Amino acid sequence: MSLPTLAPSRSKAIPVQPKPSPLWPFAMLVLTLVLAALDQTILSTALPVMARELPGGWPLAWVFSAYLLAATVVIALYGRLADLLGRKPMLLLAIGLFLLGSLACGASHDLRQLVLARALQGAGGGGLMTLAMLTVPELFAPDQRGRYQALMFVSAAAVAHFFAQADGDWPADVRCWATGPGTVAALRRVGIAEPAIDAPPADAPQFDSEALWDRVRDQVVPGAEVLVVRGGDAQGRPAGRDWLGDRIEAAGGRCSRLVAYRRLPPAFDGAQRRLAGDASKPPAVWLFSSAEAIGNLCRAMPDTAWREARAVATHWRIAQAAQGVGLDMVQRDWPGPE
Repeated sequence: MSLPTLAPSRSKAIPVQPKPSPLWPFAMLVLTLVLAALDQTILSTALPVMARELPGGWPLAWVFSAYLLAATVVIALYGRLADLLGRKPMLLLAIGLFLLGSLACGASHDLRQLVLARALQGAGGGGLMTLAMLTVPELFAPDQRGRYQALMFVSAAAVAHFFAQADGDWPADVRCWATGPGTVAALRRVGIAEPAIDAPPADAPQFDSEALWDRVRDQVVPGAEVLVVRGGDAQGRPAGRDWLGDRIEAAGGRCSRLVAYRRLPPAFDGAQRRLAGDASKPPAVWLFSSAEAIGNLCRAMPDTAWREARAVATHWRIAQAAQGVGLDMVQRDWPGPE
């Protein structure tokens, strides 16, 4: 039997585009934090004068307590609304409430009005502190943020493209996750020590994100940062399943995605199209590396009928994709011990 060999899909590294400096918006966020923090205690210097000149029988302690109580109540609310509506709109709302409360404080004629104005001011101040903290990480690219606990490499190609642009030594406390032996071998070639690599064992029944998750789930604690390095489509958007990222976030961790290269569909020349057409019938046998490869083949040969084609599938998702395009004879051969 002959095994058809076609040119692999072309990959192209994405050039790094210069981005505006985040230092100016970062400085503005720091100022909002300072303003909200100072306003909690700044009235202490003016409180004796207020006690003499403002009428009303309310305790002076409520001037401080109203602000702190309102700020505490709205913290969780701001966080949830920021997830639903976005950080920027909620930060602007918090600034608006804070300024409105400040104007109301200045216009107060008695202690009751001052206490209520301080509560309104606290409703904005609590949002300033919460949203400033939530917004700071968004100002910086993933490689400029705090250190990741682990980097998950989807394939050997992801390893090659990532380390072709990486500088310096690999941090000793950052783990490398790999889904299979090919990715593990690529990590070894770029100098990653064996103890720093987490991957399914060599005798695993399958090599995929599910098998990897069984090995690394105990490393993901609330707040853990994981960077998934993978390929992207022609526009540079992350391509492929996001099953592992969903599990990381469900466990309380944070998952970022980095597109290290673009996977472009192959452009067959005349000889390759004839070879693929001949291989659509016995005795040729196809060996597909991924379900995406099957999709690329069908798009490159839209008029070819694949009912008589035969293939060997090394994963159930590849077998499912092959049968989905009409391949009736699919031999299932999952990876196992050699």
